[in-house]
Amino acid sequence: MKRKSTAFPADRPKSLDYLWFTLAVVLLSTQFSCSPQLVLSKKIVLKQMVSRSPDFADHFTGFVLYDPETKTYLAEQNGDKYFTPASNTKLFTYYSGLRLLGDSIPALKYAEANDTLFFTGTGDPTFLHPDFEYQPAFELLSDSTKALIWQPENYKDPVFGPGWSWDDYLYYYQPERAGLPMYGNFIRFSMFPGDTMPKVNPPFFQQFVEARPFEKQRTLVERDLSYNSYLFFTPEKLDTIERDVPFKYSFSLGRELLQDTLKKPVVFGYKPDSLPWKTLKGYPSQKVYQAMLWPSDNFIAEQILVMCSSGFGDTLSGNNALWFVKNKYLNDLPDAPVWHDGSGLSRYNMFTPRSLVALLEETSTLVEQKELFRTLAIGGQAGTIRRWYAGETEPYVFAKTGTLSGVHSLSGFIKTNSGKVLIFSFMHNNYPGFTNPIREQMQEVLEFIRDRY
Repeated sequence: MKRKSTAFPADRPKSLDYLWFTLAVVLLSTQFSCSPQLVLSKKIVLKQMVSRSPDFADHFTGFVLYDPETKTYLAEQNGDKYFTPASNTKLFTYYSGLRLLGDSIPALKYAEANDTLFFTGTGDPTFLHPDFEYQPAFELLSDSTKALIWQPENYKDPVFGPGWSWDDYLYYYQPERAGLPMYGNFIRFSMFPGDTMPKVNPPFFQQFVEARPFEKQRTLVERDLSYNSYLFFTPEKLDTIERDVPFKYSFSLGRELLQDTLKKPVVFGYKPDSLPWKTLKGYPSQKVYQAMLWPSDNFIAEQILVMCSSGFGDTLSGNNALWFVKNKYLNDLPDAPVWHDGSGLSRYNMFTPRSLVALLEETSTLVEQKELFRTLAIGGQAGTIRRWYAGETEPYVFAKTGTLSGVHSLSGFIKTNSGKVLIFSFMHNNYPGFTNPIREQMQEVLEFIRDRY
């Protein structure tokens, strides 16, 4: 299907015009390898690769390339315009954690008196999570011989964020938010050839699962919005299956889960005001940030903001945390962020490319470059860009993706062959087709930057 664009005369093929223009200027630039004309040519070619690409012609594109050493913009298109960022929002969450959480996340708040251990949540997403082995909160509660009293945390946010798609409640990427989440707030279903029933983790939920024969037009696992009752439709040809499905969270369910896991009673109650809370240290923060950024985990992102709020008040609220960070630390961004959640699931979020670049520059002052690059997704190697932006001999792109329907963003750092480290932000909104052609053109642009800057 031929795309319409005003970027080229109607009587000339866009792709051919673009190809000849780029080829001519690249050939010109090679003749002036040490001259001012090279700098001008690079800028011209880069501008045309972004502004006149056929793959960018049918939607709204923003791009900024910035040199943090000289504090200059090397290229910019719609850099001051607001875009829906999708999971580029997690860069704001990462920054918040660096500012507020320290070297370890808070696993639990607890207090001990005589024969009683009081505890309350901090928002720790790793508690009983099947993908996190280190469980200091579980060990504390399991090893204690004292009576366990859970003081329900003062968690104030709705279970879903503003602007989330409510009918995505059944999908792995949208677990409910909570003050004391457990098992990632999801059930892991697994089934192997020869099985007649799926295995369920945590096993507590096995009693709520009914297996049925395969039915067309039915999802593998179904659950009512408001209840923890599950239908599992066994496929006709059974291969190995693993599926994560969020469960409906509540304090009463949490207490039952805890009792089933700990094999001991847990009761609700309140500690005396005279007894101060202690904070139990949990996972190293940077490992949690990597677990968020590599696979773009929405649940961990949301809970990081909840944990951030636990450090400056008795109320657990990701909304409070993002408001605090925005007003205390981000007043000097080029454009004020419109920020509503930690994950980027909300389409209410709006950032500009140049503000994302400024955020990344500020982030780079809070953590060593080696650690920062190891935490972000790595082109050709790890995370959501492991199949894209591979270097010839070593990685050159370290970034965060963001994708929703009609939205694709990539913001991060690029190492050039000359030894520079540049910051960039690519943002695309409202494209009607597939994402891969956009990625392919972005890769051409980033390779050009790597080779020419």
